[in-house]
Amino acid sequence: MLPKPITAKKRCLRCASIDFDLILSDVMMPCMDGFELCRRIKQNSNTRLVPVVMLTALDDIPSKVKAIESGADDFMNKPPNQIELCARIKSLVHLKRVNSKMTSIHNVIFSLANAVESQRTVTPKGILIGFQI
Repeated sequence: MLPKPITAKKRCLRCASIDFDLILSDVMMPCMDGFELCRRIKQNSNTRLVPVVMLTALDDIPSKVKAIESGADDFMNKPPNQIELCARIKSLVHLKRVNSKMTSIHNVIFSLANAVESQRTVTPKGILIGFQI
């Protein structure tokens, strides 16, 4: 079940606290347009890797460029073709999950490197002490 529509400002706050797989946003909204919403999502370290797909009735090149510059991962015209939209969503969600796994692996490797580094000591003569493999 999809959540009820909420204002763009409330979306920004909610995005920071929920681990979304993907955000599908219209470009033309009251209070804040989709370009600004996308910029805010991509500037937040908690949400920057969440894929954003922008839907719009705008069909001009400057709007598409503006969407890409604001950080959108994809841009589709309304009404979207259902099969194409599902394929794009599936692809972007897959990429997000791969990125999340890579980030987790990076964090584990970084933690292990820190643990190893904290266990070794180099004497003034360059001899390692307390390093075990």
